[in-house]
Amino acid sequence: MNTNVHWRKYGEATTIPFALVSVADAVTLITKSEWTQAAGDVKYSYVDSGSWQANANTTNLPSSDANSSTFFNLTLTAAEMSHKQISVNVSNPATFVSCNLLIVTFGSSSAQYAFDLSSPSLGVTLSPIQAKVQANIMVDTDIEVYQTAEAPSLIFTILDDNDVPIDLSAATLSLKVYDRTNTTLFTRTTGGSGITISGSSNNLATVTYTAANTATAGAYKYALWRTDGDDTVLAAGDFIIKPVVK
Repeated sequence: MNTNVHWRKYGEATTIPFALVSVADAVTLITKSEWTQAAGDVKYSYVDSGSWQANANTTNLPSSDANSSTFFNLTLTAAEMSHKQISVNVSNPATFVSCNLLIVTFGSSSAQYAFDLSSPSLGVTLSPIQAKVQANIMVDTDIEVYQTAEAPSLIFTILDDNDVPIDLSAATLSLKVYDRTNTTLFTRTTGGSGITISGSSNNLATVTYTAANTATAGAYKYALWRTDGDDTVLAAGDFIIKPVVK
């Protein structure tokens, strides 16, 4: 059995693409015309806690993809997507090798992962921070992005040691990403070069980056500095660029 893993938002109807391999040689992809679909060919189960539950027919049967005769699309309903994990088994032993579609959900407190991966921004709250302490790393937090990604933005909330917002409207900030030999991969700064200051208290530092910045996968380090006056490290940690294969 082949297993494919997909990440989807919790509680929202979604379409899962997949292909099926002929049972005749376990290599050739079948087309829609080779599969006479019937109830029971596509079943799903789910887990929210403990053991897997149910083993019921999906509401919909797969349809053929408009752009490829050997690809299928299965639409799962919002109700079917309202679980931490969903396992869909596609089976017709006379025609193709069984296929399993494992869906991991995100974006809800009831999902497998509460964080919304489809959000355009990643909120990273760094508190407390003693912004007046020279060259002292007050917050250590790690960041992970994907290769050639341009999102999500990195949003740092800057507070003092009493949780009072620090006004950064006149500050100069610099985020530097570098490798283990301290060779700089890329730098973002205020003043129109990748870091903007916002918020009612001017204490939100939003860092944007480009596909070129994240083109090289690997394990790096980063440091967010306040460079006006006394140099102060506001945050630092690992900066991981995950590889993406296509």
